[in-house]
Amino acid sequence: MSDKAKFILILFLAGLVLTLAIIGYLYRSEIRIPGTLQGDRNILRLSGIYVKCTLVADINDQCLRLKWLISCMDMKQKRDVVEKLPRIKHELFMSISRPEVGLAFEQRDFDVMKEHLLMAVNNFTVKPVKKVYIEKYFFN
Repeated sequence: MSDKAKFILILFLAGLVLTLAIIGYLYRSEIRIPGTLQGDRNILRLSGIYVKCTLVADINDQCLRLKWLISCMDMKQKRDVVEKLPRIKHELFMSISRPEVGLAFEQRDFDVMKEHLLMAVNNFTVKPVKKVYIEKYFFN
């Protein structure tokens, strides 16, 4: 094989490795949960009465990043949720260390996660929240 052919082969392989690395980085284990906000997303955008939250925590030496929305009935409830959001997040941090809750997050059991998020929100709010939506989930 000539030097020119070897150079072209090495250049091609380097480009292939670089492309795979970029694809691997962009599509690591982030999950966009299908159907979670499909029908309700337009209603939430139009009403604008929701609180967007991000939770970052360590579970068994792995990083959890969760983006979720709390749907509110009116502006008064939204103000109440925003005011109590630090306490809600603190409650979530503490409860994730419990084995049954941490296991639900590890196993990607979205129904249990939503129940847990809703329970944590309703422990602190005056008027109970009816729905929470998981927007993005990343566990690595």
